[in-house]
Amino acid sequence: MKILLPTFLFLISFSAYSQDCAPPTSFTEFNPNNITGTLNSSELLFNNRLTSNGGFETTTGEGVHSIYAANFWIGGLTQNDELKLAAGTYNSSGTDFYNGPLSNGSAEVSNEDCGEYDRFFSICEYESLRHLEYFDCLSDPNCDPSINFPSGYSIPESIIYYPAHGDVNLQQDFLLAPFYDYDSDGTYSPEDGDCPLFSSMTDDLECSTCQALSGHKATFWITNDKGSLHFESNGDALGIEMHNVVYGFSSTGSLNDIIFHQKKLMNKGTIDLTETYMGYWVDFDLGNSNDDLIGCDINRNLAYVHNADQIDEASNSSAGYGENPPAAGLLLLEGVNTQTPEPEELKLTNFTSFSSGINEDPQTSNHYYNYLKSTNQSGVPTVFPGTEETTNWMFGGDTYPDSKNTWNDNFSSDKRALASSGPFDLNSGDVQCITNAYIHSYSDSEETSAVEKLFEISDEAQLSFENCFDCVAPLASIQLTHVGDFAYDFHNIATGDEYLWDFGDGTSSTSVAPGKIFSSGQDYLVTFTVTNACGSDTDTFLLTATTLVIPQQIVDLELTVFPNPAHNSLNLQSSFYLSLDYQIIDNLGRTILENTTSTNEQIDISNLVQGHYVLRANSQGSEKIYVKQFFKLD
Repeated sequence: MKILLPTFLFLISFSAYSQDCAPPTSFTEFNPNNITGTLNSSELLFNNRLTSNGGFETTTGEGVHSIYAANFWIGGLTQNDELKLAAGTYNSSGTDFYNGPLSNGSAEVSNEDCGEYDRFFSICEYESLRHLEYFDCLSDPNCDPSINFPSGYSIPESIIYYPAHGDVNLQQDFLLAPFYDYDSDGTYSPEDGDCPLFSSMTDDLECSTCQALSGHKATFWITNDKGSLHFESNGDALGIEMHNVVYGFSSTGSLNDIIFHQKKLMNKGTIDLTETYMGYWVDFDLGNSNDDLIGCDINRNLAYVHNADQIDEASNSSAGYGENPPAAGLLLLEGVNTQTPEPEELKLTNFTSFSSGINEDPQTSNHYYNYLKSTNQSGVPTVFPGTEETTNWMFGGDTYPDSKNTWNDNFSSDKRALASSGPFDLNSGDVQCITNAYIHSYSDSEETSAVEKLFEISDEAQLSFENCFDCVAPLASIQLTHVGDFAYDFHNIATGDEYLWDFGDGTSSTSVAPGKIFSSGQDYLVTFTVTNACGSDTDTFLLTATTLVIPQQIVDLELTVFPNPAHNSLNLQSSFYLSLDYQIIDNLGRTILENTTSTNEQIDISNLVQGHYVLRANSQGSEKIYVKQFFKLD
């Protein structure tokens, strides 16, 4: 198992600059389909820093992961050839990336805003569509809300707390997250029908513009590189703000094995940058990482990992995939634009590997920048083995342009890779929209290998993206919420053009997410069919309608832990009184404190050493569990 702990240098540095932004602490699990991915509110993806485990898993993986971690790198030069760079790997010595929008021009952010935006904003497409259905019904004299919404309608928190606007008094952009302006007044007001905007809700926007969300489920968060020092790369800040959207589809097709990542990248400072490169660093761990091979398909803009043989054995850190292991890849769907008089889109212009005997992990900002350019740490170009011919792509197989040489990885070991794009200019005020996809594939026949299947899925993903996912075969999987006596709200993650809900009592609905009150407590076979031009799928659910039993202990959806960072005590706050059993867990997974408390008491943490901790609390008399991260200062 890889153990990654904050270093002493980071702890001292953070204490000295504690007036700046605290490092991001939030994390969430994103699982719209066959893939479950761990997201951190920095730029670190697919890694659970609490358990030191990978965080990219399929439903068939049974705890085995194909990606251990992924992170973002970007660097460029000023007119005086000064390097500006932000990059991350495991965040073991801190982070270069913080949370919240920057001010325009000065590219500043307050500690308060960093803390406020240290969170995720998750929304399903059906929630926006149901919201619009409700307000359309209110404005339609022929629509009766008591019939179309028999169990009532409450605006979900995902719509209420959506971060549509920045603070113009702080010179932040007024428009942050894209929204559907129902009343056309330019201001986000959910109570007037406004809601998060998905690309399927309008014909005027493309998926490549970063002007709408995509997918059946999306998670949005904001990062920047100006919140504090760059503790991981030691680079000087660029002044960039990034709007991240991770999204996925619930489909009967290949998109069910993909997580997409869209990034809106903005230079909020006054410094123009040239010779800029950006890239995605990935630590591929395909089950047992010791027998991994990596490669890149230049024509497909794809970096990938596969097993050295047809058996992925168990190791000390993984049970392995066993026979016929899968492949996984990073696909650059939409690259940076050179923004020159003749614009050129740059995708996979460089590919570099880090592994035993090839390249060491970067230690300085120059190392990071040189790797982005496909050189070694000292800036020496990469050459084909046994030749003097240089290349931008390691392990490109037979996809090298204008070259008879091929270079395949033949040394199995624990691999890390960097897929990068450049050079391009990133001037003050420039905006780039970048999209990639993380893909998992199994061989589906004796004639097709896992890598060949990965190539097929990559081609389908690229075509679907270019067509803005206009034809995704939907998957039917009924989900419901008990909202009252014999009353339920139904929904399906996948959306379509037509919906048919048969409630098993002679009634039906064509709503995207209907409510239903059953007449009595008995069994009902609910059938749902979702259809679009690319397919139709049906699911059934046997529901036993019951009265709604409300627990005596009322449990709020949120528990706030403050201050963060904290010195001697933690305060717990909720809109309801909660009696809690809690544990405080350190970075080694050890329980340091364990006791009971309530939301009107403080927890004494004065005896804890400085560092990152997790508060895990469960409400007494309830199954509700809260997990909160915090940083302890001396």
